[in-house]
Amino acid sequence: MDLIDAHYILKELDGTTAYENDAADGVYIISHYGGTYNLVFSLGTYETLTINNIVISPDNIIEKNYTLLPTANTTPEFAAITGNPNKMWTIQIEMAKFGANYCLPWDELVIFDKGQAGNVDEPGLRVGTIRLPDVADWQNSGTNVMKVFAEFSNGNAGYGWGNEMEIWAYDISSGEVYETPIDWWFNPNAGTYSGTTFPDPELNEVSYLNIYWGTVPGELEGTVYETAANGGGTINGVKVEVLNIFTQDVVKTETTVGGGLYTFSLDEGIYDIRFSKIGYSTVLNENIEIFQDQTTEHDTILTKLISANIEYNLPSPGFYFIGRSVVKASDETDMLILLDNAANGYAKFSEKYFDSWVLNDDGSKLENTNSNPTSLTWLPAGYHWELLEGYQVYRTIHYKFFVEGYLVQPENNPITFASDGIYYVPYFPYDNNNQDDALTAFASILDNLDWVMDSEGNKLHKNTGSWVDNIGELSLKEGYKVKMNGADILTYPSTSSKSITHKTTLDPVHFVYNSGNAGNWTYTIFVNTAEFDIGDEIAALSNGNIVGSMVINSYNPWENDLNTFRIAVNGGYDINSAIELIAWDQSENKEYNTNFSMVNVNNQCYFGVNYPAGLDHFSFANVFRGTVTIEENQIDNTVSIYPNPASNLVNIHSRNNIKEIAIYNLLGNRIYSSDVDNDFITINTSNFSPGVYIIQLNYGNGIINKKLSIQ
Repeated sequence: MDLIDAHYILKELDGTTAYENDAADGVYIISHYGGTYNLVFSLGTYETLTINNIVISPDNIIEKNYTLLPTANTTPEFAAITGNPNKMWTIQIEMAKFGANYCLPWDELVIFDKGQAGNVDEPGLRVGTIRLPDVADWQNSGTNVMKVFAEFSNGNAGYGWGNEMEIWAYDISSGEVYETPIDWWFNPNAGTYSGTTFPDPELNEVSYLNIYWGTVPGELEGTVYETAANGGGTINGVKVEVLNIFTQDVVKTETTVGGGLYTFSLDEGIYDIRFSKIGYSTVLNENIEIFQDQTTEHDTILTKLISANIEYNLPSPGFYFIGRSVVKASDETDMLILLDNAANGYAKFSEKYFDSWVLNDDGSKLENTNSNPTSLTWLPAGYHWELLEGYQVYRTIHYKFFVEGYLVQPENNPITFASDGIYYVPYFPYDNNNQDDALTAFASILDNLDWVMDSEGNKLHKNTGSWVDNIGELSLKEGYKVKMNGADILTYPSTSSKSITHKTTLDPVHFVYNSGNAGNWTYTIFVNTAEFDIGDEIAALSNGNIVGSMVINSYNPWENDLNTFRIAVNGGYDINSAIELIAWDQSENKEYNTNFSMVNVNNQCYFGVNYPAGLDHFSFANVFRGTVTIEENQIDNTVSIYPNPASNLVNIHSRNNIKEIAIYNLLGNRIYSSDVDNDFITINTSNFSPGVYIIQLNYGNGIINKKLSIQ
C-alpha cells in the first residue's frame, strides 16, 4: 500500500481540537497530555477516518497504523463505463465474495463480452463496471448496482445479445485482480433475467448476481495466556475476533478451547485481532499479516481484572465526594441505576431520597423535580456516572449501596486536566487491599497541583516548599476535589510504587461535626498547642454554632487541620463573624474555652480573627487552655443511661426522639451504629471490651455525647 500524508487532528471528547498536524512520508507523531481523545485523519481524495476513544498514557509510546479508503474521485482499477440507458442491462450484486469474505466498499467488478475483442490480456470487451459503495451482501443489493451497456455513450456498440460473458474483480485491500470466478449465477427467483449469456438490450432486464472467487487461504493460530502475575496459564472461553482493517467489521469469530487455543482459516491479507473475556482486559493486536498456504502463529496475553464489591456507606446527613473505581461487567453507567443497588434494609435511592442530589464539577446536577415525595421525578434523564469523574452527593438520611464489578486498571485510565481550575476526580487503586496515601497517589501532577481535598475538608497541600498530606490513605469509593494551577495528566501508580506509611486521622467523638460541604468555601486552621494532647478535640464556632471540629492527631501542627465550612446541613460560618475556638480534654472529659493567636508563619497564612471569604484561606493558630466551660454533670440531663457501668446490656432513654445512635471507643473508632427513630433503645454490650466509650445521640437537629463504662 502507498503511504499518504494525511492531515490529522487530535480532539477532546467535547469536539475541541487538542492538537493537529500533517503526516510526513506517511508518518504521524502525536506528543500530548495523557487522556482519552478522538483521532481524525483526512485527505482530499480519501474518506475521512475517525477513531474514537484513543487513550494516550504518560511516558508510553503507542504505535498504531491506519488505512484510509479512497473516495470515488480516485482512479479506479477499471475505468467507469457509460452508455445509452435505453439499451442497458441492470445487475444488482446480491452476493460477491473473495473466499469466505464479502467484497467490501471500493472493491470493483467488471463484466466482459467474450464475443468481442478487448484489451490485451483480457477475455473480451469491457461493457460494465462497478465500484462497490457497500458491502456486497443481499441487504445492499439495492445500492450495489452495475450498469451494463449494449451501446456506449460515444455511439459504439457494447455487448452483443447472446454472447458469453466473464466477470472479474479487484480487491482494494490487497491490490489484486481476481479473474475467472469459481462459480457465479443470477438468482432465478429475483429480477427478470437469469440466463448465462447477454440478454436482449431492448428489454432493459434486471438480474441479481451471486459470485465468488477462490483464494488459497492461510492459517492463523495461537494461544491466549494469563499474565505471569496471574499464574501464566492458558485461558479458555476468550472471544477472538478477526477485524477488517478498513471497516473494523468482524470477519470471523472463534472462542478459545482447551489449552487456550484458537484457529482461523483466512484469506491472504492484513487483519486486526481482538481478544476479550469478561473479567479480563481487552487486547487489540493490529496489522497481523496472513499469507496464502502459510500458518501465522500469534499468541497474546490478557490481564485478569480484580473483582470488587464496593460498599458506599453514607452514615449521616451531609455532603460527600464519591468516585467509582470499578467497571460493571454490563458496562452500566446510569447514575440512578448504580445508586439504586441498595443494601439490605434500605429503600432504593431513586424511590426515597427525594431531597438528595448529585453534582459534577461542571455544575450538572441530578435532582428530583417533583415536590411529591411519593412520586419522584429525577432529571436530567440519562445522567451518567462517568468513570473518570468524581461527584458530590447530598443526602439527608443514612444510605448504603454497593457497586460490584472489576477494579479499574489505573495505568490504562489516565485523567486529563485540560487547564487550571477545580475538578472532582475518583481514585483508582491498583488493588482493593492496598490504597495509596494522597501524596503518593497524586505524585504525577505535583508540578501543577495547588491542592487536593476530601469530603471532610482535609487537604494535600504545599507549605513552605514541602507537601503536607492531611488526607492520608485514600478510599477507593471516595471522590476528591482537586485544584490545578495548569494542565496535566493524573495517572495513579501501580503496585510497585505503593506507599508503606499512612497518616491515621482520629474522628471526633465529643465535638461531632460531619455535615460540611467541601464543594463550597472551606477555611482551615492548623492548630499548634502544647496544652492539649493527642486525642483531645478542638471545635470552631461562628455565632455560637459549631462549624468544624478535629482531634489532635500529631505534635506536628501542620497535621492538625481544623476544617471549617461555609455551607453545612446545620449551618456554616458567617463571613466576617468572629472565630471562636473551644476544646475538650478527653482525659478529664471537660470542655474549655481557649485563647489563641493567629501567626503568619510562612507569609501565606490568613491571620485575621474573623472568618474570611473565598476558597483558599488557611491560618496557623497557637492555642492555649482557657477556663472550664461545662462540667460533665451539667451536660444535658434529659438522657438517662443505665446501668452505667454496664456489662451485658445498656438502656438509653431520652425525653426527645433519637434519630441515630453511634458508640465510639476513645481512639475514635466507631464500634456500633443504628437508626433508632425512638426515645428508648436497649443495646447488647456483651461483646464490648471493658473500658470507657462515648455514646453519640443524633436528634436530627443536634447531637449529644454521653460517656459509657463497660466492666
